Amino acid sequence: MTMYPDRSARSLGIPARILMLVVACAALVLAFRMGPRFDYVSYLRQWNLVLSGQNPWGELPQPYGVNAYGPIHNLFALLMPMGEIVPKLAEVTIYMAACWRCIAVASRSTRGLPLYAGAAVLLFHPMTMIFGYVFGANDLVVAAFIALAFVDKVEQRSGWAGFWLALAILLKFYPAIYLTFMMLDRGRIDRKLGISCAAITGAGFALAFAIWGTDVSRPFVFATERGSSLLSFHYSLYHFSWLVGGDANVELMRRWDVAIMAGLWLVSLLLAWRLRLDWLIATVLGSLFVMLNYKTGNPQYQMPFIAASALLLLFRGTAGIRAFTALLPYNVLIAVHALMYFAQPSQAWTALNFYWGFTAIALCLYAVLAFGLVELTLRHRPKPPLRAASPDREYPAGKAPPTSQPQNDIDQPARLDHPLSQAVGGVLEHRSPVYPR
Repeated sequence: MTMYPDRSARSLGIPARILMLVVACAALVLAFRMGPRFDYVSYLRQWNLVLSGQNPWGELPQPYGVNAYGPIHNLFALLMPMGEIVPKLAEVTIYMAACWRCIAVASRSTRGLPLYAGAAVLLFHPMTMIFGYVFGANDLVVAAFIALAFVDKVEQRSGWAGFWLALAILLKFYPAIYLTFMMLDRGRIDRKLGISCAAITGAGFALAFAIWGTDVSRPFVFATERGSSLLSFHYSLYHFSWLVGGDANVELMRRWDVAIMAGLWLVSLLLAWRLRLDWLIATVLGSLFVMLNYKTGNPQYQMPFIAASALLLLFRGTAGIRAFTALLPYNVLIAVHALMYFAQPSQAWTALNFYWGFTAIALCLYAVLAFGLVELTLRHRPKPPLRAASPDREYPAGKAPPTSQPQNDIDQPARLDHPLSQAVGGVLEHRSPVYPR
């Protein structure tokens, strides 16, 4: 299977298009019937501030907190005069359009179960349905922009991929993590992607600064000051403090959590670069690892990861299936959490005994990262010197003297097709072939 879909190939047929329209209409009806819920209630108050000409990043009465979003979030206020539910419907519409394009492009080169499974994950994952369609969290739009960026990157449109990523960053800030991994393309840097994203993001923030002044920076300050929550490994440590030597160390990590996350981010980037991982696999695995170590792990932050993991099935063939399978336990865990949260929010953690599963998966990802560092270290060990043949030793006729003899297994060049690599889903040993440009 080629990395780049054949643009001349036939796209979705009429039955598939009708089915997609039915699903989109059903999602819109669900969003409309459920009305304002969850964070969407505070969105409405923030948008009213925009329409009244006030500071959209001003303090709101508890429990609505502050506006922790970027400038594009304020643009949805323009839809408010048509009805308070219209921005929510617009969010669902944007996501459905992105899903349509992802599935249409993938159908040119992917067939059978991977195509159907990838489409099902995109459209029907419980986390996406509950926190996106029902609650109207704006991370649904972030997931749409990231999915569109991935498709354009697959189709070698790096400039457009940077455009969609910039929109995602201007809505929420954490998509910057995705940008850094997407720029690393099998040991090469995609400068066009980086320049496009940086230019549009910079222009967006400059315009917001011209309109609202320095208050544009308030979400950044708020992100560094807020505490640990929900789907964050830092939050799990409050329940399993013995993993790091006690409560005192947990508190120390909490104070330095931003620096710790930045350090792990850099380590993950180094691995992706030195192991020359495929950019899509590196982005999905690396972004999940970094987000697990971000202290504020709200459930809705998982929607872009879910969309990205679905694209593994749609665009990466066997390697994508193996990577998706490795991440399947986490996908199932957050799906169950979303269902429990919707059914009984106050009892979600107790009923699921969530921390055991979440902590185990986080530790497994740490193990994958550690294994990658070991592989990287071994692969770059200097080769043992050649041992010269002894001039005094006689060899049988027709047998040449040895020119090199590894002393032990450590002296063997490390290989990324090691069985342990295969055990973690074939992610680390994946080598993308060189595709025609």
